Amino acid sequence: MSARDKTPAVLLPAEVRRHLRTSMWVRLEGGGATGSTNADAAVLARAGAPHGTAVLASRQDAGRGRFGREWVSPEGGVYVSALLRPALPPASLTALPLAIAAGVAEELAGLGADVRVKWPNDLVLDGGKLAGVLLEMSGDAERTEWLVAGVGLNVRRPREALSSAAYLEDAVAGIGCGEATARVLDGIASAYDRLLEAGFEGVRETYEARDVLRGLEVRAADAGGRQLARGRVAGVDEKGRLLLVTGVGPAERTVALAAGDVTLTGEDVPCGDIGDAGGCRCR
Repeated sequence: MSARDKTPAVLLPAEVRRHLRTSMWVRLEGGGATGSTNADAAVLARAGAPHGTAVLASRQDAGRGRFGREWVSPEGGVYVSALLRPALPPASLTALPLAIAAGVAEELAGLGADVRVKWPNDLVLDGGKLAGVLLEMSGDAERTEWLVAGVGLNVRRPREALSSAAYLEDAVAGIGCGEATARVLDGIASAYDRLLEAGFEGVRETYEARDVLRGLEVRAADAGGRQLARGRVAGVDEKGRLLLVTGVGPAERTVALAAGDVTLTGEDVPCGDIGDAGGCRCR
């Protein structure tokens, strides 16, 4: 049995801290089952917990996805919510979910997994959904009081694995949940620091190198399934909006989408929703 295999079923903060390489994380909480790590982190935020607090869980019973969707978060994954207190207005942070996805993908790639990013909030591995990012914040137009960045990552394949999901252990043999969680936290810290220093340009190269949608024909729809746009992906802008080239010839134009579910043209399943959990329940 390798050292990685010895990670306990409950995600111990001490085990995670042993693997951390960044100094941002001053307080690690939780580790077992909870309702939602994002909800727990929000409670801590309102109580005055400091920047750099993180809530960990090995299972969630009330996980949330984008647009308030319910999300199942089984054992075998790791669920992390980071409390951040940026001294910036919310409008300056619209690209943070993409930056975090890129930062976490970069960290997991360092373990030997060819992890890619898919707008608006997915990490993918070999075509399957590996993880997702969900941000929630409190503040006003001028000031962000606090921000919670939640990441759910599939690590070990459960007995009833989803066909649309990917699992880190398939690419990194013997990976422990403690080490995987530390890589998630290191990725969040790296992305956050680069975004605050240089905006999205600080992570653009990393994001574009791992962008699975660029150049593909896609359909974008809102939460109710109504089509927003259809076209070829030209990347993302500095605000994290998806750029789609629509029309042909004189009618060609580029539209920027701030939110939506994205489906490759010809597919029936929208694959833009992973929230507190890593697996996809889209049907």
